[in-house]
Amino acid sequence: MTSEHCTIPKGIATIKQWNKTKGCGVAIIDGLDCFVNKSALRDLETEPEVGDKIIVYKYHKTMTGGRIDNGELATFVSSYTTTCTQTTENVHYSIGCSAAIVIIAVLAILAAVLIIR
Repeated sequence: MTSEHCTIPKGIATIKQWNKTKGCGVAIIDGLDCFVNKSALRDLETEPEVGDKIIVYKYHKTMTGGRIDNGELATFVSSYTTTCTQTTENVHYSIGCSAAIVIIAVLAILAAVLIIR
């Protein structure tokens, strides 16, 4: 598998504002408010909503924050009914346990492949 065929996620963003009429909004990744247009989201089957997660493959910083250039809605996270809750500084994050395990496993395999190269 060559680098052209695999894309390693840069992180997970959360949509905090979305304008359905304009098809764009603001998502936060690593504390950075990023503009996102739905044209930057792969295989978009549903309209994004506030609170949705985006798997971010490419983004860049701008003078006013950032811009997500390539990502996809993480719809698989909401499909799991079992949730894990982690409390960090009075902030609660919930994610499907199975989805978290899959993400960790995929990232571990990708890291191993990159180290072997």
